[in-house]
Amino acid sequence: TRERLQTSDNTLTPSRVSGTLARAAQHTSADHAADVPTGFERSVEVKVIPLVATPLPHRETSGVRDYPPAPKSLGELLGGSVHAYLETGAADVRTSGSGGNRASTFDGVYLLGLRADLSPRFALGAEIGQSTFAREALVSRTEALAGNSETRVIIIDDALQSATQPWLRFQGLYTLNPASRLRFQGDLGVGLLLVRDSPVMWSAGFSSLYSLTYALHLRAGIHYSGAWMSPVTSAPVVNTSNTGVVGIIRNAESAGTVYSSSIEFRIGFGILLW
Repeated sequence: TRERLQTSDNTLTPSRVSGTLARAAQHTSADHAADVPTGFERSVEVKVIPLVATPLPHRETSGVRDYPPAPKSLGELLGGSVHAYLETGAADVRTSGSGGNRASTFDGVYLLGLRADLSPRFALGAEIGQSTFAREALVSRTEALAGNSETRVIIIDDALQSATQPWLRFQGLYTLNPASRLRFQGDLGVGLLLVRDSPVMWSAGFSSLYSLTYALHLRAGIHYSGAWMSPVTSAPVVNTSNTGVVGIIRNAESAGTVYSSSIEFRIGFGILLW
């Protein structure tokens, strides 16, 4: 008995071949059963050869191999988005010096920052800006020896001198509620003042971010920063040639290292770069 090994859709599969061969074996066994003596029955063994697709060799076109596609954007390469922001505000600067010196000023602060989101909650950032820090220095002044006397003396003392200093800071950030339109985040940072002896500064802050659009947000926050500032090494100006100067009084022999800190109130805006 012969049966065509062909299906309606002209496709051969191992299961269809096996079924067809099995039916052919049943018909053959039934047709010849009467011709086979007792004890000499034949058994039909059906072997199914699986159809395995042979892999095609690697194809090259004009010498160019197939490589994984390049990332669609830098954001995919970094695994997150990158924001830039600009902030300004005011800082309450307080400095404690040697000999009981204290200084307090209220000055401006300005900065430009970048933030790279590593995950919805964690991010790394870098900021460059300028704000006020104070150092201790030896200064001189001329005073009357007594009352309205024309006899004068030069007094040398230590004093705190404030100046605007540029700085660079790196920080880690944590967002409390990344899925909200109004988000709150905390940050810790460390950096350097970009001056001759590069004092180390540190900072901690808390900010709020409000998304106006997908790519634009408003920012506001309060931050604390501080640094140990070395003294000014230049000697005070002493002019003993002035009329009536009879001597010099030294209240301090040298200036010392001071801790200068500030509390900053900042507002600004940020944009999504990619």
